[in-house]
Amino acid sequence: ELPQWYKARRAFFEQQNNSKQALSPSTPPNQLFRDESKYSEWDERGIPTKDATEDRKPITKSQGKKLSKIYDAHCKRHDKWKKEQQQKHGEDDGSVVERGSSPKGPPPARWEDSLDPSFCQFVAGSFGKRQGLEFQSDMGPFVH
Repeated sequence: ELPQWYKARRAFFEQQNNSKQALSPSTPPNQLFRDESKYSEWDERGIPTKDATEDRKPITKSQGKKLSKIYDAHCKRHDKWKKEQQQKHGEDDGSVVERGSSPKGPPPARWEDSLDPSFCQFVAGSFGKRQGLEFQSDMGPFVH
């Protein structure tokens, strides 16, 4: 027999996992909060304005801000997902890119080039099939 706190915790985590799956990027943003058991009215963006209780209370300002924040984040994920789907299926967005140029600009600088060799030293190797990890410091609270 499992303790009650364990059952409650497991149910909570299962609910969290189910809610994450419901927020898949393929879900249109205006359908994100279309749950008739929780909300009764929505605005033009699909954000709830009233809850589904018997007296249909308006959503509080703080709860509205939280839902709006979730909505905005989901819009970004949905737009990114749509662009990926368009690229995956070969649909062109109409932009013209000259041959030999990159649409994203110059490549990012390598982080190794920006390191000061006197400050940080990177050593790579197999070390005899052992993990060789050693920290040395000449400054900080652990140096006496």
